[in-house]
Amino acid sequence: MTGNWKTKPAVAILRMCYSVGVTPPPHSGTKDCFSEMVEAEWTFDAMDICQLLPRTILFSMLKAKDFTGMIIAARTMKELFDFVPTEALLIELAAGTATLRVQTKRNMDRIMEGSRTIEKLMNQYRSSSTQQGQQDDDAEMTEEERAAELCSVLERLIVLKAGAQDADPREIQQLLGEAAQEMGVYGIAIARDAEQIAKHRKVVGKFPGQQQ
Repeated sequence: MTGNWKTKPAVAILRMCYSVGVTPPPHSGTKDCFSEMVEAEWTFDAMDICQLLPRTILFSMLKAKDFTGMIIAARTMKELFDFVPTEALLIELAAGTATLRVQTKRNMDRIMEGSRTIEKLMNQYRSSSTQQGQQDDDAEMTEEERAAELCSVLERLIVLKAGAQDADPREIQQLLGEAAQEMGVYGIAIARDAEQIAKHRKVVGKFPGQQQ
């Protein structure tokens, strides 16, 4: 468990838990809060909460430096309510700032640097996809291909934030598996078990324009 319930990251997730009617156990950390949200029986009834919850979780885990938790949470949210990060959210995460609207010089410098980081990671992803024959360099992306790109860039960004970009991929996968077990979502985030995903889905269908 990373941190305790009194840390700001955990408090942010706790507030989101309560907003969807989930009561986490006392002294919950970020992973515990996330696990409780997955296990509880509830569904989204508004698009704004569906958009706010992922960013709150990701920023909370980023502040807690829970990088494996971030990746597992992102994969789980993709399965349970079709979460796909927007490019704006990726830039915010890269910059380490929760809003693009604060126009201070320091914030703008961080946003510009974050934007360059995301552009670089996107170029790496596209180059890799083209080399593997998964994508035509001149073809326009489908909605599914764009979603795959954004989700992959998010994971690449988190690995970069963790300073693990040169780590053995097998070691990273082992750590992700351990994190998923700890969070109680191995069947969803790693095994992608259809029965487990259906059991814990948080939306009925999709909200209009959910993937961006």
